[in-house]
Formats: sequence, structure tokens, C-alpha cells
Amino acid sequence: MLRRRYRRTCNLFGSKRMTSCEVGQGLALRLQTSMSFNATTCSLLMLVLAIGGCGAGPNTTGSGGGPSSAEILYVSDNGAILSYIINVGTGALQALGDIPFPDSVVDLRADPKGRFLYASDFNQNSVYAYSIDANTGSLTPINGSPFPFPGGVPRNGGPLAIDPGGKFLFYSNATGEIATFLIDQVTGALTPSSAGTQQDDYQPVQMVVHPTGGFLFTSNKANSSGGDFSVFMINTTTGALTPAAGSPFTFLPNSEPFGIAVHGSGKYLYSPLANSRGVEGIDIDSSTGALTAIQGSPFANQAFSADSVALDSLGKFLYVGNLSLGGVSAYTIDTMTGALTELSTSPYQSIGALALAVDPSGNFLFVSGNGVLVGEIQSYAIDQSSGMLTRGPLTTLPAQTSAQTLAIVSLK
Repeated sequence: MLRRRYRRTCNLFGSKRMTSCEVGQGLALRLQTSMSFNATTCSLLMLVLAIGGCGAGPNTTGSGGGPSSAEILYVSDNGAILSYIINVGTGALQALGDIPFPDSVVDLRADPKGRFLYASDFNQNSVYAYSIDANTGSLTPINGSPFPFPGGVPRNGGPLAIDPGGKFLFYSNATGEIATFLIDQVTGALTPSSAGTQQDDYQPVQMVVHPTGGFLFTSNKANSSGGDFSVFMINTTTGALTPAAGSPFTFLPNSEPFGIAVHGSGKYLYSPLANSRGVEGIDIDSSTGALTAIQGSPFANQAFSADSVALDSLGKFLYVGNLSLGGVSAYTIDTMTGALTELSTSPYQSIGALALAVDPSGNFLFVSGNGVLVGEIQSYAIDQSSGMLTRGPLTTLPAQTSAQTLAIVSLK
């Protein structure tokens, strides 16, 4: 499992003396899953029939023949980026095809407007950039891609984050050096910011930007005694990063926070703890970015080895992916205090969850994991009043696929 390998193995990069990370045996099993022309054509034909009202889902066909409004799920694979259209009525996935990826994806992020998709690789320390077809969701490499980490020093690639305005892409390598790229608003091409890079000695494993675009938050893995979360102020003109006063922040040493999410209100930050049965809930100072534990945090998680986190679109519910049995834990959020209450029906027994994503409508949660022989995407319908999950269609991915990260965009 690449993300767990990045987290566990690359903890060694907490020391600046380390310059590379040894890839585990799983990366030797990359599967090149690029489809033939005939298979892709067939898949797209099936899509047109499905979205055209032939009994497979709601009619969303526009005058141009493609979906006028649809949701597309992108899935990282060890040899490709897979694309699926989401049936917005049932949560079922229809394969669109794939685009070969020459390395192993660490993180996958779409810009807020759904125009571009970015993938960081593990070995080459670069960002691969794709434009998203507004009608079909298909991916086309952007001219100049892949875009290397500034300076060209060999490192292993790490997590990505994009600000809500889609101006900046932040990219950390395995030694904790964070680069800022400017996103070309027309082409999606990346240009390193003149501000240079910022060092986070505690090695970010995931990153997220505050809804205001003013702060970058990272969950860190390199120091078991502290430095769990780093906060950087973002210069809204250049994207330059400056450590916030008091950063890094630690609330429960050796708890191993991994996934990280910021509530849509900008008031709260949540991170599941991989080495403790809990979920960290944190208050955010909107002026300084300083972090303070919410009363009652960490909140209990009945499952173990938490790995990923997702919020629903309205900020009422929080879902945690666990690598152990009890794949998904579900919580309601007190919007006044940020406190979490685990649902009585939680955790939901499922495949071990590698990644989570809630669709923009907030109706479905998608969970990636490994089945007995193949990777899988399990969809769940979200009850809008309670947050309870109902298991929906299960999609089997190509053999040996290990879906490490998911991204969802809406086509308009």
C-alpha cells in the first residue's frame, strides 16, 4: 500500500541526512492497464447509452452529446489513472477508461473548478498535470508535464494541496521541503513561485489549505515525540509560506495523525490517528492559524489504524477510513463546538479503507480498498439527516490495482 509505505518508510526522512526512500515490493507489481482503442471506444459508447436515458440512469445529455452535468471519479493506480462516471442516482460507477502513469501516484488533486487534475509521483519528484474535458471528463497531459520539484535535487515525491481559488499548488517531497507552484488559469501549467521553498522538518504526509486560502496545514510523521501538525501562512500574491507562530503543534505525541481535513466553516481541523483509537478535533484561530484542541478530543474510534478522512459537503458528518476491519467510522459534527459523536451504527464493516471521497452533492461516500485479489471501490449512500451509510454498488478495479487516492470533479 503506497500511502502507508510512504508514511511508514519515509518516517526515516525526518532527518535531513536521508535523501531517498526505498520502494517496497508492492511497487514492483505495477500493472500497466492502458486500454486498447477498441476497448476505450466501447466503454465510451456504453457511457453515452447509459447517460442518454436507456435505463441505466438519469438523462444528463446536453446538446453536444456529452453529459451537461456529471460527476467523475478519478482513481490512482500503480500504472494508470482510472476514470469513472458516477451515477448520481445510485452511486454506481461506469468505467470511462484510463491514462497510463509512468510512476506510482502518491497524491491526486483536482483544481476547485474541475478543469485540471494533478498527480504527484513517488520516484521522480515531479507533478503530472492533466486538463479535464468539460464534456467527457477525459484527461489530456498538459504541455510541459511532468513539472519537476524546483532545484532538481533527487527526492521522493509526496502530498499535494491546492488553494480554494485554484491559484497555487503546494507540493512536498519526502524530506519535508514544500514548493509552491503557480497554476496557469488558462492551460493549467505549473510555474515554480519566485518565493522559493519552505522546510517542514517533520515531513508532511498530507496537506490541506484553509477555506480562506490564508493557511496551509500539514499532518506530519517524522517526529514521534511531537510536531504533529504544521501551519504556514500563505502569501496570497506569491504563494510564499511562512511558519505560523507556535507551529508545529502537538496534542498527543506518537499518535501518528495521517489524514487531514478542514471544516467548510474554517473553524475546525480533523485528523484520524493511526497509532491511537481516536480522531483529533482541533479549533483553528482564523486570524493566526494557531491550533487548539477541541474539548473532548481525541474522539474515540472503535476501529484501529485510521488512515483517511472525508467531510460531507454541508459539514454535518465526518467519515474516517480504517485499514483494519471496520473499514469506515462515521460521526456527526456539532457545528457550534466542533465536537464529534460517533454514530451508533459505526463502524461500518468493509474493505480496509485506503482512501475516502464524498461526491460534491454529498449523497455518496466512495471508499477504496483491497479485496481478496483485486482493488475495489465501495459506494455508500449518505442519509442526509443522520449521516448513516447504506452500502451501494461495489466496483472491482483491474487486477493488482491498489487505489491509493481518489479525486472527484463535477462537469458542467
